[in-house]
Amino acid sequence: MTDETIPTLPRNTYMGKRRDGEPETEAEHFYQCKECGGWVDKRDLSSVFDHEDGGSHPKTDLPNN
Repeated sequence: MTDETIPTLPRNTYMGKRRDGEPETEAEHFYQCKECGGWVDKRDLSSVFDHEDGGSHPKTDLPNN
């Protein structure tokens, strides 16, 4: 098993777009990280990487910040 790290990308650089239309609410673009409880914007690849295994889990994503 190799020691791989997830790349660091600047936020808001690689933004995805939904293929099946826009959601009814802005909240549908987010999920809560099971490890740190932070909210992750699923459209932003760097945000997703920050919360994957080995990610940095930025304090700015935590609730009540």
